[in-house]
Order: sequence, then C-alpha cells, then structure tokens
Amino acid sequence: MAAIPDDPPLSRSRGRLLLSVAFACILVIAVLVAVARAWHGVGTSLRHLSLATLAEAELVVLAGLVAGLLAWRTILIDLGSEVSVPAAARIFFTGQLGKYLPGSVWPVLTQMQMGKAAGLDRTRVAVASTLSLAISLMTGLLVGLLAVGHAVHDGPRIAALCIVVISPLVVLVARPALVTQAVDRALRLVRRPPLGCSLSRRGVVVVLTWSIAVWVCHGAQAWILLRAFGASGRALPLFATGGFALATVVGVLVLVVPAGAGAREGALVALFSTVVAPSTATAFALVSRMVFTSADAIAAALASIAVRFSGDDESDGGTGGDLATDSPSGLR
Repeated sequence: MAAIPDDPPLSRSRGRLLLSVAFACILVIAVLVAVARAWHGVGTSLRHLSLATLAEAELVVLAGLVAGLLAWRTILIDLGSEVSVPAAARIFFTGQLGKYLPGSVWPVLTQMQMGKAAGLDRTRVAVASTLSLAISLMTGLLVGLLAVGHAVHDGPRIAALCIVVISPLVVLVARPALVTQAVDRALRLVRRPPLGCSLSRRGVVVVLTWSIAVWVCHGAQAWILLRAFGASGRALPLFATGGFALATVVGVLVLVVPAGAGAREGALVALFSTVVAPSTATAFALVSRMVFTSADAIAAALASIAVRFSGDDESDGGTGGDLATDSPSGLR
C-alpha cells in the first residue's frame, strides 16, 4: 500500500520523476515509430470505423468505469465511511485522472486529498483505493486467463495459472479479516493507526462482482472495435475480453508509465495480431486508448456536474462523514 503522508507531496524526487518521464517518452516514441512504419495499413483500418461504433464503445467503457466506482465505494462504505454516489464519483473519477501523470501514486493521493475535503478519513480512502486496484488486477488476470485459455484451448497450463490467481481471491472471500490484519500491519509500518474495522464477506463479494463487471464491459469495448475492424469468429468475444484484460494488467504493472501508455498498446498489438493484421491491431490499440482517455474525462466532468446538482459539495461535508467505527458496516 502506498505510504500515507500527513500532507500529500506536490512533487516527487526529481531523479525518479525524470526517469519516469524519460521512460514514458521512450515508449511513446516507440509506439509512434511503429505507427509511422505501418501507417498505410493503420489508416486503411481506421476507415472502417463509424461514429456509431465509437459511440457504442464509449458507452460500454463508461459503464465499466461506473462499475469500478461502485467497487471502490463499496470498500469505503464497508470500512465505515459513508459517501453518496455523486460525491464518491467526483472523488474517484477526478483522482483517476492522476494516472496520466508519471508515477503510480497520484490517483491515490488525489483521492485522499479530495476525500479529506469531503469529510472522509484519508487512511480509509487510501486503503479503499489500494484494495480496489489490487482486486481489479487479480480479477483482470483471472478473467484474462479464463477467456484467452478458452479461446486458444490450452487447458492444463491455463488451469494451473488460474489456480495461482484465484487462490488469494478465495482467501479474500473466506477470511476478509486476514486482509484487514495485513492492512493494519502496513499502516503500522507507515506510522498510522489501525483501521478499527474489518471488511465484511458480503462487501468483498460485492466488490469482486463489480470488478468482474469492469472487465466484461471493457472486453465488450474490445470486441466492438475488433469486429468493426473485420475480426470474426465464435471465440472472438472471449478472446477480446481476455486479451484486453491481460494487456491492461500489463499496462498497470508498468508503474512509471502514465496510464500504461505504450505498454498496454504493445501487449494489445502482440495479442490481437493473431486475429487481425498487425497494422489493424495497431489501429485498434490507438482507437481504444482514445476511447478510454475521453471516457475518463467525460466521467470526471459528469461527476463534478452531478455533485453540484445533488448538493453534495465537498466543502459542505455532503458525503455524510465517517460512520462510527463500532457501527455495522454495510452497503448503501
């Protein structure tokens, strides 16, 4: 879990920041060179897209972002911090814009600061953000392995990998208190008081359900675009979902790159070049990135508008603050 400073730093180590920027620039340049070399094929592929297809892809991506919001809010409420949907959306979606900066902690730091302004406990916000990301990565790996494994018919090896990935998820559902204990130990290392509450089994199951819904929606986006680019086959929906989930996890794990730029695209091209031409896979990766970037901006803008109309302004403490630590955790 990311360290939880009393005041989130506005700037990081100059050397580390320069390294992150340099690495990101190298990946972006590599992507641009690849696109330039295959531009004829990429341009031809892009002509197959219609505004209706782009709108359809944008809508399912937005649905996936909402599912991610609900997973994050579920953890926060389960930890005892009540927050309305509009206020949670503003904190979550605005914080997510931080992933477009070099480094890996900006979304969490932004959400912590906005949560504090809304009357929420910053530690609980940080824990909710960290846990939701960890669960998202685990479910993404599981969905990716299951879907790709079914599509490529590589049973034994995929089954073994699925067992490795699913084991911590089973522990999470069976003994959520163990996760809380691990979080409390991590908090002690950064000199923070323990949570004083525990995740519930019902809350964990709901979070897992929303996390899987995220990957289904994002996989639907990949299927919609690939189909528009000429890909076909009975296994395409599964392969698109699994491939996109795996590529996204790769992008997230490359921490120094803003929003996984370049890393995710490279993985997408490598995976989907098996069902379409490499130039078409490159076009798909570029369009998908555009769809997700615009969806992040739209979600943040709509969340800010919703907060204003709902009256849940952060400065007014409209989220309802934190629940008492001895109150039963539940899902609102």
